[in-house]
Amino acid sequence: MSSVSVLAQVFVNDVNDKPPVFSVSSPLRLAVSESTVPGNPAMSTFQLPVATDADAPPANNAVSYRLKPDVDSDYFRLIVTTNSSAGTEVRLSLVRALDRETSAVHRLTLVAADGGLPPRSTSLPIVIEVEDANDNRPIFDRPAYDVGVAETAAVGTEVAVVRATDADAGPNGRVRYRFSGRGRGRDDFRLDRTSGAVVVGRRLDFARQREYRLGVLAQDEGPGGVASFALLTVRVRDVNDHAPVVDVHSAASTDDDCVTVQVPSPRGSAAAVERSEKPPNVINVCTVYQKFVINAFVIFVNVYYFNKRHMKFRKSFVE
Repeated sequence: MSSVSVLAQVFVNDVNDKPPVFSVSSPLRLAVSESTVPGNPAMSTFQLPVATDADAPPANNAVSYRLKPDVDSDYFRLIVTTNSSAGTEVRLSLVRALDRETSAVHRLTLVAADGGLPPRSTSLPIVIEVEDANDNRPIFDRPAYDVGVAETAAVGTEVAVVRATDADAGPNGRVRYRFSGRGRGRDDFRLDRTSGAVVVGRRLDFARQREYRLGVLAQDEGPGGVASFALLTVRVRDVNDHAPVVDVHSAASTDDDCVTVQVPSPRGSAAAVERSEKPPNVINVCTVYQKFVINAFVIFVNVYYFNKRHMKFRKSFVE
């Protein structure tokens, strides 16, 4: 009995049963500075991974790419190029300026699909973290500060607290305070560079300086140290800490603390002199029929007794 050998060729038709596969972990994370200029190929274009498909060519393993439409896709555009030497390259291009303070994270979805019937696809989530740039300056909670302090305030007494915030992150948003070069008498106060607290630095004196106009700078610690300016006005309040001394001249004084003025005496004649011990030692003259308000004291000249030739006045001091 003889046998016959038959050679049979079996052709297996590919079925599109494999989706494209990305070789990177999901999600893909990218970091992009908010200072990146859109449209600049050297700065605003980012390489993305390509996907492979295990199915047979040509259609079942021919992979195409697209970005899934969503809100953040308006900021980016997908660029796909194919050539014989480099193969397929997929890039992400920035088309709108980023702002970390508005949105610190952008999320995209890259879709890779083959050409089979029906097509199979896979998706790669992309998380884009926007890196901070020092593009914001500190902002004071008010453009100017106006405060008062008693001249007797002890050294270290808190006068005011200036506050500024910076929308940037890290050192770019960390604010430090200092006095600017403006302002006479700024050595009379100390400014805490971290908290913004302003305290009395040395003894104040209303007679020496009644008002301080101090420039305050709030500066961040980012590159270039972006700063803002605010004006701090400190008004020193007078305190009744000096007793007046009264001398009498141009008139006769009696033991009952009265002054006798010759009659008739012209209006404006000197009846008494108030000398304040507050520096500078200003001499104030109290005149007949008039009163003066000097250094928070009111001097009254009151008729006490009179006859045909003399008028007698009593001096009284009311704080």
